[in-house]
Amino acid sequence: MLSAFRRVSLRHLAAHKLRTLLTAFGIALGVAAMIGIRLVNDSAARSFERTIDRMAGKAVFQIANGSAGVPEELLAEVKAVGGVKVAAPSVQGFLPVSSLRGERLFVFGIDLLADPEIHEYASGSSETEVEDPLVFLAQPDSVAVTTELLKQHGLAEGDKIEVTAAGASTALTIRATLDIHKGPATVFGGRLAVMDVFAAQRLFGLERRFTQIDIGLDPGADPRAVETALARVVAGRGLVERPRTRGESLEKLIEANRTTFEFAGTLAIIIGLYLILNTMVIAVAQRRREIGILRAIGMRRGEVLGMILFEALTLGGLGCLAGVPLGYGLAQGLAGSYTAAISARFFPVVGAEIRLEPRSVAWSVGLGLIASFLAVLVPAREAVRVQPVAALRIAAPVDRLPRAYRRSALLGAAFFAAAMALWFFPQRFPVSRADAGLGAQLGLLLAFSFVAPTFVRAVALGVERLLGLGAAPLVALASRGLIAYLPRVAITSAALIVSLCGALSLASVISSIERSVVRVLDSAFWGIDLAVGSATGIMAKDWAPLPESVADEIASLPAVNRVGVEEWVQVPYQGLPTHLVARDSFRRGIRRLDLIEGNEAEAITALESGEGAVVSMIFAHRFGKHLGDSLVLRAPGGEARLRIVGVQYDMEDLGIVMIDRAFYRRVWKDDRISFIIPVLNPGADRGQVVDEIRRRWGERYGLFAITIEQLRRENDEVVAQSLGAAYPLIAITLTIALLGVVNSLFASVLDRTRDLGVLRAVGALRATVRRLVIMEAGIIGLAGALFGVAGGSLLGYVIVDTLFPNVFGIQALYRYPLTAALFAFASAIVLAAAAGYFPGRSASRLRITEALQYE
Repeated sequence: MLSAFRRVSLRHLAAHKLRTLLTAFGIALGVAAMIGIRLVNDSAARSFERTIDRMAGKAVFQIANGSAGVPEELLAEVKAVGGVKVAAPSVQGFLPVSSLRGERLFVFGIDLLADPEIHEYASGSSETEVEDPLVFLAQPDSVAVTTELLKQHGLAEGDKIEVTAAGASTALTIRATLDIHKGPATVFGGRLAVMDVFAAQRLFGLERRFTQIDIGLDPGADPRAVETALARVVAGRGLVERPRTRGESLEKLIEANRTTFEFAGTLAIIIGLYLILNTMVIAVAQRRREIGILRAIGMRRGEVLGMILFEALTLGGLGCLAGVPLGYGLAQGLAGSYTAAISARFFPVVGAEIRLEPRSVAWSVGLGLIASFLAVLVPAREAVRVQPVAALRIAAPVDRLPRAYRRSALLGAAFFAAAMALWFFPQRFPVSRADAGLGAQLGLLLAFSFVAPTFVRAVALGVERLLGLGAAPLVALASRGLIAYLPRVAITSAALIVSLCGALSLASVISSIERSVVRVLDSAFWGIDLAVGSATGIMAKDWAPLPESVADEIASLPAVNRVGVEEWVQVPYQGLPTHLVARDSFRRGIRRLDLIEGNEAEAITALESGEGAVVSMIFAHRFGKHLGDSLVLRAPGGEARLRIVGVQYDMEDLGIVMIDRAFYRRVWKDDRISFIIPVLNPGADRGQVVDEIRRRWGERYGLFAITIEQLRRENDEVVAQSLGAAYPLIAITLTIALLGVVNSLFASVLDRTRDLGVLRAVGALRATVRRLVIMEAGIIGLAGALFGVAGGSLLGYVIVDTLFPNVFGIQALYRYPLTAALFAFASAIVLAAAAGYFPGRSASRLRITEALQYE
């Protein structure tokens, strides 16, 4: 068998170098897509976990309550718990550096006496080491920054930097440096500033609160017993957790992202499977006579089967080998936009390092080899069934639809029916709604694949009958060529159709998300002219708290009718971060609720009484909550129990729990605000009001002011950034499909060498032969465009209807991507025709005498 493989298969692959390379490159792209997206996902999660580990240091437990903080008096109670060796409080968060444009600094306020038992630091030089913490404490504006930050901005000890916090610009003096090779200083790219915890408390406006308390244990202490005792002491004022669980929470939050992108990568692998299948079907068909001779001289069926399997796995292996570096390069290209999207939506992820993880590579390469093996099953079956006598006859072209393709069409109809059943009646199947939705999508892809040969034949017949030999003889001749050699193009057209379906379904998803975002913004900013806050931008999620007096100052402007205020804090709920939003804008008639569960008037009444909360649809999906369910939140004064009085249509990724601001001030003991929502008098110029706010209060409070139109543009950029990683994957699937077109047409030239020679002998010009092959490619593109656009439209609707509510928890509003559909239709025909250029040129260069002698 190995001898036959070496003498027959390798010679065949070598004789058809271009087709071999195209096939290997196609599977390489599929493997690269899978490797690339897995590496990017792993890199983001690993970077966040590394940040958590280094910030946690030696802490066994952490007590926190998101950005709402934990009460200061809790520190003494925790220290008294048996088994606790050290309890180190900290105040931490990102702040914009007004003196360094565009720079953000992670300020880490620590207890300089207790923290060294939790965290390790290395000073930048011996001269700058803080030998006496009391001296450092005596100067509340003191900070220690990293040597890397000093180098980047040309700073030195004694220099001042200005940060914007608590609604004011504050100057901090650099009095020590930290080496970035040890401890917390290694995170955030060196953008770290360490200061006294109580100075940081004042800086952030956290009155008598800490961001978290890190717990170190006595040697021999039982961690479980200590954890139980801590939870009893904390009693609803915060959450006791191990540092590692924070990394796990990011994994849970980006799981839906991972699923979506891996689906796109798997689609690329499937298209690669079609390419190998197409190549092997062509190879078996072209070597039918050769296989017959081998069988006639004594080769057994098992040896023929082994030879074909080895050949396919060789192609797959070459593709996988090339796919690894391609995937690594793809991951490097995607890393920036992907981590930026994760940072904007969930957590700050910085310093993500792409590295080849054996598990991810093995998984992707394994899928590539499995696809290669599956792709060869059909052609291998045909090869072992070759009878020597029949194989030695010259095969005739196919005129009628082969029985195998009729069976294929029936199988496609069965898959379509199964997909529709999973879509319409998911409750009747023993699977989750999410799995039923994914099953429906897979069933549709399989249905499209199996029906493709019949559809391509119908399109070719339609073109032939529509134009006829008299009207356009060359087009009719190209159509007849496709019909006669249907097996050669069936798999190619299926791959093109599936890739177009994937591209158009993605366009449907993007279009629907955009429409849904418009609904969210229309609801959230109904009747609102401006948004004012203190951060690098309203979408940046690094909101700095402001004193309530700022809202009163802005309300005094002549153009302002009234203002609403709201506070956004991040709190943990069942181990996952969630936004707690406290608003007074309902009382002032500024905001309105867009509920998918509940009554708006009743919900607002319950909010204002402090009895109820409104949650977003993502929160409701993530935690299985519905109207009337109870909700328990942690607050500095203990647990706050609320009833869910509405589920809001909102797409904030972390989920939202909305309460009345008066209730928040009373229970959370916090009167700070994140945003000011001014409503202007009729006829007031928004631009002038924005300029006035920036001029009078921008520098003093570090404010930004943005119109609703600007907000929409900024939101569109975030959405585009979040979805940007999907486009290269769709481009890969289309490329693989077009490689299949090129591959099939090169095989077509070989199959019809004698026929093309006859055409040249009777007077056909080289240009005529070239146009004939290009027209064949155009007809394949036309069939792919018709079926791909129709199938992609249906698939896109199914994805929006099933994937979003069941995986993401979003009831996306479907919008048909008409522009994308028209573009896909036209580009499929044009690109397929362009793919036929090189095979057409090869056909036009055939020598007439050699072609007439070809068998």
